[in-house]
Amino acid sequence: MRQIRSRFAASTRPEDGLTLVELVVALMVFAIIAVSVAYSSVAVLKASRNSQGESVAANLAAQEIDLARSAGDVFKLVDKQREVPVGGVTYKIVRSTNWVDSSGGDQACGAGGGVLQYKRVNVSVTWPGSNAPVRADTLVAPSSKINDPTKGTILVRVQDEDGIGVPGITVTAAPSAVTPNTAEALTVTPLPTDSQGCSYILKVGAGTYDVTVSKSGYISSEQKHPATAVAGVGPGLSSSAVFNYNTASNVEITYASNSTSTVPKLPEQMMTTFVNSYDNFQAPLPTLSGSLKGKIARYPYRAGYEIVVGSFNPDAPTCLAPDPTQWLPKADGAYGVRPPLIATAPGSAPLVNAPMGLVSVANAGSADLYLYATTAAPQIPGEPGCSVPLTYSFGQALKNKTTTKFALPYGSWSFTTSTSPGGTKTAVAGTALVVTPDQGTLTASIVTLDPRTVIP
Repeated sequence: MRQIRSRFAASTRPEDGLTLVELVVALMVFAIIAVSVAYSSVAVLKASRNSQGESVAANLAAQEIDLARSAGDVFKLVDKQREVPVGGVTYKIVRSTNWVDSSGGDQACGAGGGVLQYKRVNVSVTWPGSNAPVRADTLVAPSSKINDPTKGTILVRVQDEDGIGVPGITVTAAPSAVTPNTAEALTVTPLPTDSQGCSYILKVGAGTYDVTVSKSGYISSEQKHPATAVAGVGPGLSSSAVFNYNTASNVEITYASNSTSTVPKLPEQMMTTFVNSYDNFQAPLPTLSGSLKGKIARYPYRAGYEIVVGSFNPDAPTCLAPDPTQWLPKADGAYGVRPPLIATAPGSAPLVNAPMGLVSVANAGSADLYLYATTAAPQIPGEPGCSVPLTYSFGQALKNKTTTKFALPYGSWSFTTSTSPGGTKTAVAGTALVVTPDQGTLTASIVTLDPRTVIP
């Protein structure tokens, strides 16, 4: 009996150690506690690091404000950014400035028109991992009076299409050629535009001035180089001259690109019209190579341009025929299209092919002749015509006993010749005119150059 009880007792004794389930649960509890401790430690370190970063950034911002306040010339206090390494961390300091004028305006260059009073300076400091920049602000007044109650101030602002200041632009000003005008010649040459695109012409005599900006390779939004604006100032007052001015886009045009055999001759006074949503800009014929390629500098509008060869202005419709899109579609579905839109950007050089109307003229005489083409009334259905007559000259281009090809804007034309530039003009007979195939029609002695084609 004793042995039996002993065995029974041994068989019912609990096992020593942990089961596998208990071990897994214990490890999970440990992992949760360890992660919590690690997260808390990381959060403490991050908060400590952010606190240290904010402290350093605040000191850097304060130093930048002190530098701004100690500036010897408030006009040289401009936008600036720099990087400063501290303790292995790189801090980025951005300083932005704006003039505040007597009207309370806060505009670039103070170009709101009021009298300049002081500059508003904003400083922000950021660093890798920062939650938000540390900021500091101040107002800086000039050390001496910049406005004279008997003089005026001209504030010049040069910017690109996005309104960003363009630095390094030469600025000049001179009394305008108007009468009466009390303006005085400048005794001090204005400085080029600073990093904000600003230049200041101080203490000028009351009157009207021509303010001009210039830089090689640049052009204004009005297609001018140099660009000039008129500014009038009175005693104790200021005036602003704002320019949209940027690196030009040099558009290379191949004229009469549809001529496949000989290179035709172009009219000497022919214009090229650049059309976009801002305006219609005309440019004279550029210097051409033997292949009728030439470059025209244009302001780099983001909207780009469409080209019409010839004088064309839809806002003052005196001559619509050069624009293929003004011709009504024909019964067979043929219609006119402009060359593809030209995308322009600062410093770009886009290429465009510009087809034109082609006509051949024969000279059966023994002397070279001067040739002229004059717009004629519409000859065929759908032609928009030219309400104001226009005459183009080709110079002494019609050689004796030779047939010569010429290129013209689309529309109807009559032709005359003379033996000298100012001599009596004689009409060219229809038998001496040959319209290049698929380019138009000949009615009596009038050639109609039709841009409409059937496009698949």
